Amino acid sequence: MDMAARLIFAFWIGLMGFVPLARGQSGKWESEIVRLEAGLREAPPGRGAVVLYGSSSFRLWTNAVAAFPGHRVVNLGFGGSQLSDLNAFYDRLVRPLEPGILLIYGGDNDLASGKSPAQVEKDFRELVGRVRATSPRTRIAFVAVKPSPSRRNLLGAQREANARVKKFAAWRRRVDFVDVATPLLDSLGEPVPVFFIQDRLHLNGRGYEVWRGVVEPYLRRWDR
Repeated sequence: MDMAARLIFAFWIGLMGFVPLARGQSGKWESEIVRLEAGLREAPPGRGAVVLYGSSSFRLWTNAVAAFPGHRVVNLGFGGSQLSDLNAFYDRLVRPLEPGILLIYGGDNDLASGKSPAQVEKDFRELVGRVRATSPRTRIAFVAVKPSPSRRNLLGAQREANARVKKFAAWRRRVDFVDVATPLLDSLGEPVPVFFIQDRLHLNGRGYEVWRGVVEPYLRRWDR
């Protein structure tokens, strides 16, 4: 086999090794993504909407649309997702919408899976790059990784991830950090159980009301 043939063979072997992995990652969320796409076809929000894009903390915010009257809100949360998943499905879910404001909730499951705060920042930077390449005027907001009683052991990593993203956002135009984490803590810096459902991870109605109280002024300022 000559050198050219060897290179072609190696190229195709590389593809064969890559494709099953990509399909496997995609397949994990496919039913959720198809469901969200169907919802967007049934009720197209149009360009310039406020889009919630993230994991189950967004997906379970079932009254998010009603919580922000006067704003066109689209909830594209899918449970268990990490920032790498948000990157993977950006072109399918978010890019066609050209949001006015894109609220991102990621990092929570990332840290729980063993990823570092530095990786959270890196994956968020990648997502910002994707948005900037396709929708340069979209305002991007990283909704802080929330503290929760069930993940108390990750409080230090959560604080570091939030601090990294906040610092990154401070030096980027139309990129913001929205601190919904601090209001969920008591005076000793511990997550307040009363804001969480029985699993001690996800927010209840009172917890989401805390989030609404932080997000609403942000939307009033920037959603014009």
